[in-house]
Amino acid sequence: MDSDNSSKQSLTNYNESAESQQNKSDSRKTFSPKLSNEDCREILKTYLGYSEFELKTISWNSINQREGNLGDYYILNIHYRINGTDQEINLFSKFLPSLNESTNSMAKSGPSEKEDFFYTALVKDFKRVGLGPYLDFFPKCYFSKVNYVLILDNLALSNYELVKPPIFYTFDMTRLTIRQLAKLHASSLVYEEMKSIEQGKEFRMNRTFGKYLKEILFQTEEVDNVAQMTIVGIKAITEYLIPLFTDIPKQISMEEFIKRSQEAFRNVYIKLKPSSQFRNTFCHGDVWTTNVLFKFNQNKSPIDCKIVDYQLTRYCPPAQDLMSHIYLTTAKESRTKYLQFFIEDYYKNLTNIIDNFGLNIEKILPKKEFLESCDYMKAEGICQALLYGPINLVEERQDVFTNQEKFDVIMLKDRSEFVKEMMEKHPYYKKTLKDLIEDLCDVCEEGLHKL
Repeated sequence: MDSDNSSKQSLTNYNESAESQQNKSDSRKTFSPKLSNEDCREILKTYLGYSEFELKTISWNSINQREGNLGDYYILNIHYRINGTDQEINLFSKFLPSLNESTNSMAKSGPSEKEDFFYTALVKDFKRVGLGPYLDFFPKCYFSKVNYVLILDNLALSNYELVKPPIFYTFDMTRLTIRQLAKLHASSLVYEEMKSIEQGKEFRMNRTFGKYLKEILFQTEEVDNVAQMTIVGIKAITEYLIPLFTDIPKQISMEEFIKRSQEAFRNVYIKLKPSSQFRNTFCHGDVWTTNVLFKFNQNKSPIDCKIVDYQLTRYCPPAQDLMSHIYLTTAKESRTKYLQFFIEDYYKNLTNIIDNFGLNIEKILPKKEFLESCDYMKAEGICQALLYGPINLVEERQDVFTNQEKFDVIMLKDRSEFVKEMMEKHPYYKKTLKDLIEDLCDVCEEGLHKL
């Protein structure tokens, strides 16, 4: 079988498996975490690398702190016996959100399927072309059922932790994260180049895996809760938040600033589609603070990080991940000082990986094109940070995502009252949003061509 047919066959098998899993897990009312003994044996077999063991018992511990918006988190404890000795493993489990029907349906509308695809199909394909040594930027997956559960390494056991707002990323944390992002994007580029060589024709991921790279957040094709959530968020920024800061625009009027900011957000819908101008890659799409876990040494310096939650993946220029991550996680003072360094450092890491496969970065993603794409994605990165900020900058978001009534009002109808309340309650919240509005105004004042 040639490589093209092999790839299609692999995808066909994956599709059939995904649909079967979805049918099995479609109906539930009162939720409690459950896995069959067969499922647990499969998890153990994957974890241990062999099947000579005796499964004893399993138990669950709920993780009360809900850092993600689209999941219920538990620790899965599996007790087993091997070579006459009782053993136990503890793994991280992410189930679909159960306390809010809106978020549950959102997770079923694509995010769960995207994440399952990444862990169970794409990672395997990356390994087949020799990318294994570079695939250390995510936790290992041991089991997945679409629209039900994902079982991963419990990173807390290896001393990985989240750094949440109001704490911004330090220089070292940002540099470490973009190094991991470079591995993700380089893997996508190398994979496409190797598949192109194998098939004797140009291979692009979106042509084969388009279903799993479809844009969910900024799209107009389907009227669903995710699309509505984005619309409500944009209105809160452009119609409520920006007009509050009358002192920000200097070179244009407030009326013109609002008009241009609306144009910038409209352009996001275009920029997150596959580009005909710049080289595209598999992008994470959601690299903000609670989707990166860090390990620190005794001096509190970051030494490693893992990127999690591959639920909003898309296919577009890699600068989208890079620029949005910087604006989502850093203080204005830091990004103003180091933005160009981070861009250069990212490209250096990307180039090193491409070089290691005997490929020429200048033929794949020339530096001039990459720098132009960063400039192109700058406004998008700011807009994404502004869209996320009003909800994700505060702990109160956990209550929003678990309370059906609050979710429907704040996320699907009108966010302005929530934003007003949070600005009065949290000084850092107001400052962070104002800083981002200043960044957006700077771009708007440069001219429409920057939007």
